[in-house]
Amino acid sequence: MMKLDNFFVSGANEEAVAMAEAVLNNVKAYSPVLIYAKPGRGKTHLLHEIQDKCKSALAGQKVAFTTGRQFLEEVDRTIRLGAKPNQIKIYDDVDILLIDDLEEIFGNREAEQVFTNLFLSSMNEKKKQILCTSSVLAKECGSKEMIRFFDRACMVQLYAPDEQLKQSIVEKMAQQFMLNLNEEAKRYIIAQPFSSINQILGDMTKLAALVEENQQVDQQLCQKYHIGQNR
Repeated sequence: MMKLDNFFVSGANEEAVAMAEAVLNNVKAYSPVLIYAKPGRGKTHLLHEIQDKCKSALAGQKVAFTTGRQFLEEVDRTIRLGAKPNQIKIYDDVDILLIDDLEEIFGNREAEQVFTNLFLSSMNEKKKQILCTSSVLAKECGSKEMIRFFDRACMVQLYAPDEQLKQSIVEKMAQQFMLNLNEEAKRYIIAQPFSSINQILGDMTKLAALVEENQQVDQQLCQKYHIGQNR
């Protein structure tokens, strides 16, 4: 059974990781899948982990990774060449299609129509696995086509980092930057109300840049540099 071994798992992301692993172990059975999360919570990282695992363990499957913006640009380019949306067959020969930031096609009728044709065929013909991420829900964009997709997709969510996930990230970053964090400082950082993984990465990087080499990092130093306080 394939697992995402390089991804920190906690209550904040276990649902999304479990869905990703289910897809990897039974490709095309659960299409389409949508990973919803606010910015900075790890959806792009998770999608890249899935892509890497597909390439290494599913050699017989053709995998394509794109973004909503790239998808939109490809549709626009094809239409300028004279094609109609229902004639566009991009990604038809792909077995596993990964689209990051799907919300970037919202509001473009042609791109939405092409995407709708893709996801409907993935369900009806079972020939393609589609897995997307989005930081916006369909009801927020008001598109009937995209609401149809969101209603039908297996949707999972990435939540704000919980204590377990924050601890894993803080310990890994401290090791990476060779930061001499004492237990008091570690507990202090983990207790901060970070709403995204990127905020933790940003503050740990700032801490590494500002402390002197081999300097012990305690709670007072974390407070001095406003770790977790400007979020």
